Parts: sequence; C-alpha cells; structure tokens
Amino acid sequence: MFSELCDKINTCGSENQMCQQSRGHLLLGGTKLGEHKSHKFVHYCLPGLKELIKIGPTNCTYGKHFKRSTERAYFAVNSTLLDVPNNERSLDCSYTYGETYVYLSCSDICRNTPCPLKPIKHDTCNNHVDKRVFSITEDNTLTVIYRQGEHYHDRIFSCDNKNCVLYQDVCNLVDDCGDGSDERNCSNHFKCSKHNEYIPHSAKCDGFVHCRDFSDECNSDCPIARRLILSHISINICSWVSGGVAILLNIHVIFKTASQISKSTSYQGRMNKILITLVAVGDFLMGCYLVAIASFSYNFGDEYCKQKYKWLSSMTCAGLGMLNCIATQLSMFSMTFLSVFRMMWVGQMIPSDASSKKSRIKIASVIVTIISCSVLIAVLPVTPRFDDFFVNGLFYPENPLFTASVSKKTHNAVIEAHYGRFHKESVLSWRSVTSLVEHMFTRQYGGADTEKREFFADDLTARDIRD
Repeated sequence: MFSELCDKINTCGSENQMCQQSRGHLLLGGTKLGEHKSHKFVHYCLPGLKELIKIGPTNCTYGKHFKRSTERAYFAVNSTLLDVPNNERSLDCSYTYGETYVYLSCSDICRNTPCPLKPIKHDTCNNHVDKRVFSITEDNTLTVIYRQGEHYHDRIFSCDNKNCVLYQDVCNLVDDCGDGSDERNCSNHFKCSKHNEYIPHSAKCDGFVHCRDFSDECNSDCPIARRLILSHISINICSWVSGGVAILLNIHVIFKTASQISKSTSYQGRMNKILITLVAVGDFLMGCYLVAIASFSYNFGDEYCKQKYKWLSSMTCAGLGMLNCIATQLSMFSMTFLSVFRMMWVGQMIPSDASSKKSRIKIASVIVTIISCSVLIAVLPVTPRFDDFFVNGLFYPENPLFTASVSKKTHNAVIEAHYGRFHKESVLSWRSVTSLVEHMFTRQYGGADTEKREFFADDLTARDIRD
C-alpha cells in the first residue's frame, strides 16, 4: 500500500534503499550485543578487550543468566548467558535497539529504561502458526514457544494484535507488530505524531525533517527560530515599522518629485528627478515587501513550521521574492545611473534642453532600461525554461517517499536505487527527474504531484535541502 511506503519494512523491491536516500533513514548504531553459542555479550566485555574496562564506565559480569520478567515456559531453550556491565542502572540505553535493548533493559542494567516484555499468551503468534508450539509456564499457565531451527525458545514478544515478533524486532524503530505495540513501551525513540513512525532521539530537532507530519521539527522542544518565517518577534516588529515608514515616506517623495519633473526645463534636472523617483519607487516596493512578510509571519505563527514547504513552493512566496528582487534592482540601477550621469555632468556649464527630441529619447531609454532589467532579473529565475539553473528542489505533498524539499542530488540517488541502471555521473534536468519520479507511482495511489521550490524560496536557516 502507498501509505506503508518507507515504513522501514522492505516489502517493495528496493524500498528501504530508496527511503534511505530520500528521507535519510538513520542507520541504527549504539551498543551492540555479540553472540557466541549461548552467550550474548556487550563488545567491550569480551575477554580480549578487558583492558578497555580501565577507561570504561564499569566492570563486567560474565555468564549472568538472563531471565524474562515473565514466567518461563517448559520445553524451551531459554538459558541465555550475558556478559554485561555489573553495575545496575549503569548504562544509558537510549541508543540501543532490538535485542540489545531487550536484554539490557530486562536485566536491570539500563538507567530509567523499562523492560518491554510481557507474558506470552497462548493465543499469540497467529502470524507464525507453523512455528508455534503450545507449552506451559512455571506457574501452569498455557503459553506459546517458538520453533527456530532445531530448537524451541520463548524469546518472542507478544503483540497486542495476537502476532509475535523476535527480540531483534522489538524497540528497533520499526512497527513490526503492525499495531505499534512492539515500540510502545520503549524509551529509545521519538514517536512522530502520525503514521506510527519512530526516529532516534538524536534525530529530533536536528534541522532535518524525518517525520512525514514534521512533528520532529515542529514541536515546542525545537528552537522557535525554525518554526517562524521571521525568527524573532523583534524582527517582525522591525519589519512592520521599517516597512510602514518606507511606504509612507517614499509615497511622499514620489509625489513631490514627480510633480517637479514637468517643471524641469533642463535635461540634467529632469533626468535627476526621474532617477530619484525611481529610487523612491524601489524603496516603496521594498517597504511593501517587508510589511507583507511581517503579515504572513504573524498570520502563520507556529503553524508555519508545518506549512513551511507548501509556503516555500507557493506562487505567493515566489511573487514576494520577485517583488523583493525588483525593488532591489530598481533602486540599485537608478542610483548607478544617477551616479554615472552626475559624474558626466561635472564641468558641463550649459545644460541641455529637456524638451528636445534627443533628450526625451535619452530619458525614455534610461527609464525603459532600468525597469526592464529589474523585471527581467526577477522573472528569469521563475521561468520554466531556466528551472535547471534556479529551482532549489521539489516538494511532494502527502508522498511518504519524500519529506521536506528534495534536491536534485537526492533525486538522482533515489532514481538510481529504483531503476538500477542510472549512472551517478549523469546530469538530469528537472523535467527528466519529474518524469522518472512520476513513473515510480501509479495514479491509483495519488501519483507523484510536485511543487517547485523556486529560486526566491530560500531559507538561510534551513538544513532541510539534502545535498
């Protein structure tokens, strides 16, 4: 099913490989258990590594019998010996997973870490009917043991939905049971608000989006600067004030200077006032931009974090970027021409007549050049023909394969993982990327609708575009 894509259970070809590339599913690290016959051991407790104990946090106990917190079953091989640290509650097991987490937490070795195991009911393991055998426990309760190879054992976890999984599938950041019960009593993860997704604690508030619902980055524990358009209320206030002042003052300058243009009889005087007017227009547009950004930041509030990529890929955001660019270029070009003309006019004793045809053509040429160049620079980055030069990434709403904004490099890695015949050295256009991604999905499951993150939709605080 489409909704189960990237659930860390490899049910669709190269699914996990693609999700590793697209969403950065983290490889599980931390303390690992080794195994030799009936022994399970923490690696720094190996006899050959005893010298490490001198610089380690604790000494080790060898051959400690592991006993489930629930009653053990008869006829099962359940004598597991552990070589583990001997100080109770001495380890931080926040970064241990699977059977490592189970053995250590259920041996009272971990700090503030509950044992996830519970009694194995007789009606469990419906997903492994061919491997389950009924037995009785030490208190004469009917239970189930699991056949693995030539032996039977009780090293299984009983799911709430009557399925069962092995210890290696418990507290491993994957919903192996299908109902989340194998991850419910674990203290080694952050659970996303939706979709039964689990990530390591280290992935929470790390600047990258791992949860499809953005809950790992959009919660009260994360820096507020990442949750707002403008990172601080003081910046918002400054934008309101400076933008409002720029609008009011430049409106006054525009009308005052514009009314004097027709009164100027000299070419130099008229050109000077026109350029000053254009500078004021540019500053006026910048004021409008600041007020608009402050308004959107206020309206979004904390909700911006969850709407961030929809906003950054919207035409409204692109339009504001174009407005900012036009305002900046208009002021810059006007001031540049003004400086050049003033330098040319130095020492010119007799002013030219502003009403002559030649003067009017010069004035019109300068106005058209400044305005057209300003608009052209702002429009080119959002023109589809130049997407390969200016598009920052693609956003896929409600698509579990991708979260946040996805760069071309990440797309190339996903395409290679899916098709298997793609060369890393190949440089694909955004058009080719979109076509190849669309062919990964069928319309039956919603297809692969995309929204472009334009050149202007840049975020200096974002680490979410994977490169």
